[in-house]
This record gives sequence, C-alpha cells and structure tokens, in this order.
Amino acid sequence: MLNVFEVFLRFQTVYKVVIHRFSQIKKVFRTIALILLSGVILMAWGGDDKSWGFPNFFGSPSAVSPIRLERMQRGVNLSHWFAQVDERHGSSPEHFRHYITTRDLELLQAIALDHVRLPVNPEFLFDMDQPDKLLPEALASLDEAIALILAHHLAVIVDLHPDPEFKEALRTGDQFVDTFGQFWHTFARHLSHYDPDWLFLEILNEPEIHQSEHWAAIQQRLIEQVRSAAPDHTLIATGDNWSAVADLVALEPLADHNIVYNFHFYDPSVFTHQGADWAYPAWFHLRGVPYPSHPQAIAKLLPQVADEDARYALREYGDQRWHRGKIETKIQQVAAWAKQHNVKVICNEFGVFKYYVDTLDRAQWLRDVRQTLENQQIGWTMWDYAGGFALVLNADKERQLDPIVVQALGLTKAAF
Repeated sequence: MLNVFEVFLRFQTVYKVVIHRFSQIKKVFRTIALILLSGVILMAWGGDDKSWGFPNFFGSPSAVSPIRLERMQRGVNLSHWFAQVDERHGSSPEHFRHYITTRDLELLQAIALDHVRLPVNPEFLFDMDQPDKLLPEALASLDEAIALILAHHLAVIVDLHPDPEFKEALRTGDQFVDTFGQFWHTFARHLSHYDPDWLFLEILNEPEIHQSEHWAAIQQRLIEQVRSAAPDHTLIATGDNWSAVADLVALEPLADHNIVYNFHFYDPSVFTHQGADWAYPAWFHLRGVPYPSHPQAIAKLLPQVADEDARYALREYGDQRWHRGKIETKIQQVAAWAKQHNVKVICNEFGVFKYYVDTLDRAQWLRDVRQTLENQQIGWTMWDYAGGFALVLNADKERQLDPIVVQALGLTKAAF
C-alpha cells in the first residue's frame, strides 16, 4: 500500500498538471475573446481594412453573385427603344416591336457581348394617379422585348430612364418620390418573375439632383420599395447629378449588399460631345476636336470657332492635355472607392458623339477607356447601339456593325 507521503506526492503532481492545463485553456479562451472584441471594435469603426490594415473577418459587404457580375462585363445600350423615342416613330406598339429585331441581337451575340442595358421611360408604363397599376399595352411590349433579349442569351439591365422634367419633380416633390416609389414597387414585383441571374434593376438614370445627400436619401427610399418586391434581384445604384466619377465617389454605400454601383464616363466632354445640341450650348459649335489634346493642335482650330464660350472650352481642353493617362487617373478614383468600401462597380455609359469627330480619334478614345476599365476589372456598357454614339452603321436602314468601333472595343469580328 502507498503511504501517506506517496499519496500526497501523486496528488501534488496531478494538481500541477490540472492547473497547467487549466492555464492553457484560459489562454485559448482569452485569445478567442480578444479576437472577437477586436472584430466588434473594427465593425464599430467601419468594419473593413481601410483604417487599421486588418482583414475583414465578417465577410464582404458585396453579396452580388459572381455569375451576375460575369454577365455585366461587356455590353451596349439599346437606347431610343423604350426611352428617348424619336418623334418620327412615337411610343407605339409598332415602334416597340420593330426598332430592335432578332437580327440586331444576333449581331450583338456574334461579337460576344454578354448583356444589354435597356433604358425605359417610366411614363410609358404608369399613370401618376394610379402608380400601383401598370399600363398593359406598353408592359406587354416591354415583356416581349425582354423575352427577345433573353432568348439570345444576353443579360438585361432594366434602366429607368425618364425625361429631365420627371427627375426635376423627384428633386422638388417629396410626394412625387412616394408616387414613383409605389410605381417602382409594382414594376419590380412584375419583373421579379424573371431569373435574377439574367435581369438586373437600375434605380434611375443620371438623377440630375445636384446634391449628394439629397439624392442618397431619395435613392434609399426607392431601393427599399424595389427590394421589398424583388428580394433576390441585383440592383444598380448611382451617385447624384450625371452619375460621373465625382458623383459616385461622393456617395456613401447603401446598407443593401446585393447592389452594383454605376458611373458614366464621358470625359473630356469637349471631345466626346462635340457638335451636340443638348446640355451645354458651347458643344454645338465644336467640330473636329482631336484626341489626345495639346495646345498646339487646338491652336489651329481656334480661329474657326466663332462662339466665345466654345473657344474658351476648346482652349482649356488643349491646355489640359487629355490622353490615356488622365483617363486612367479618373477611373482609378472609382476603383479606389470600390476597394475602400468593398463593393462592385460598373460603367454602363461611355461613348463619343460620332457626327463631327475624326473616326480614328473616336476609336482611340473608346479603346483607351475600354482598356482602362478592363484593367481595373470594371464591367462596361457602351452608349449606344444605333443612336448618335452608335456601334452600328446605317442606323435607320439594315444595320451593320462599325468595324472600327468593334475593334476599339476589343470584340470579335465574326458578324461582318
């Protein structure tokens, strides 16, 4: 038998082992507690790595499916179909049925585009006095169009694209925001029947509301209405004003994580909008403005420009020396904003008004912008298919792809 002393020694040994193990367990729990506490502090501070350099243990704020992002990489705007309709045709069922055809979508398929953006004027679809009811004739035409697009294995961004007067009413009338929100809820409920991996909902094109916080509050209200009716669909949000780079990076990302953020890129507008008769009057007086720009090239044009504002804008454009590097600097601001907030972005408008520009200069600008977007892993949607910024030749006849534009966009040539 063990004597009392031996029992004491064995008990002491067991006691030390237990105490040592307990100490190790305490250290493990202390470490776990510190990690959790650090996470809580990080979430309170902002929840990402922008300030502390720590990884985000709580998952990315972006919950957009990768397959949906893959379907927003290369696209074109089908403008003047359900929005900005030419007065010669009007918003008739005949126009809706024939403006874009199977042949058009086959052309887009052949150059390996993965999506189209479909601008839709909401005034075609609802009566202001009954925002919870959709007008059946226009809705049937829109459903036919969406079905035709999807049948050609192209994803579609449904973009609410009203006239400026409509957006002014949103800016100035709180009740009108409620009315538009009711319509969006009704419209989103209808669109929710489409596969959310193939159809995306864009809240509003270029809000023209020149105050970031005001637009953010309106956009939040609209998104809540849309989300309650279409819980699974990816939404597309934007900054205020014209959805430019500066407008997007001033926006605080929204709480909804199934959102892609959008911006438009037309810099420098003196080049991209030369000859245009809308927005800024000086553009109309410009012709043959070159890209890239430098003062010597612009000096040759100045004597040909009679309008004082146009001359000033042109001289400033030359002094700014626009080239690919400046484009990269601009777009990198968006990439940095997206990284900071851990969100996804696309550029679903960029282009050059084609009637008064040198063809090769236009192609160079398109190439520089497209390559910069791709280098930053930002999907793009060119403006537009058959309007003033067109991807095609002979917009009013049998359409053919413009080979110079197709090449500038880095697309295949199988269609022509």
